[in-house]
Amino acid sequence: MKPLIGILPDLVKKGHDESHIVNSNYVKAISKAGAIPILLSYSDIDKNLFQMIAGFLLVGGGIYDKGANPKKFVNKPLSFTNPKRYAFEKKLIMQIVKARKPVFGICRGAQMLIDVFGGEIINDITKIQKINHQKAFHSINLLKGSFLRKLARCDKIKVNSNHHKGICSVPTYFQVSAKSIDGFVEAFENKKGSPVIGVQFHPETLLHKPFFFKLFKYFIQKCKSKQSKPYNNPQV
Repeated sequence: MKPLIGILPDLVKKGHDESHIVNSNYVKAISKAGAIPILLSYSDIDKNLFQMIAGFLLVGGGIYDKGANPKKFVNKPLSFTNPKRYAFEKKLIMQIVKARKPVFGICRGAQMLIDVFGGEIINDITKIQKINHQKAFHSINLLKGSFLRKLARCDKIKVNSNHHKGICSVPTYFQVSAKSIDGFVEAFENKKGSPVIGVQFHPETLLHKPFFFKLFKYFIQKCKSKQSKPYNNPQV
């Protein structure tokens, strides 16, 4: 059976209405990589469904209130920009890790993993960055021994970038996998405990390029390897 992958969508408010939104590229990427995507809602996940889900994808996303002045969200932490999403994702991440299920964080999803586990995030890098990280392509260095370097079979690759927050450090039990040429963490992994992957770029929009598709295949393989194993060790 193909593994089930839970995707937590963005939560957006417009006026009095709230919408669960996920870019179709995330869904296509999971399907193309050989799994079945399931879109989750911001409510407690049924225990049986949680057990059936082999892995989780934490996606990117913007501010919660689309009707507000964007300037008030500049240089604010994740918990401010989308408080409902932050609270639910934090709770879910702790559930995922306790169950030792694989999790893949993309852009804001990666930042969320760092926020929860104790790395360092700069809320606004636009005034200190040396290259453009907003709606741009730039090169990243793939560090020796990392899963990204093994997938790419090279030490440098160009990625798409669209973020104004920057990851400066990761928890001691995570390993930095890639850095931008101006020093920000572009990818990380956790090898010893729960299978955790995080990237600042957007591989879901570049599936036509082998490296980015391989990244999703790598994640799905991690999910398949955990499918039939008991989840009895809560260590991260």
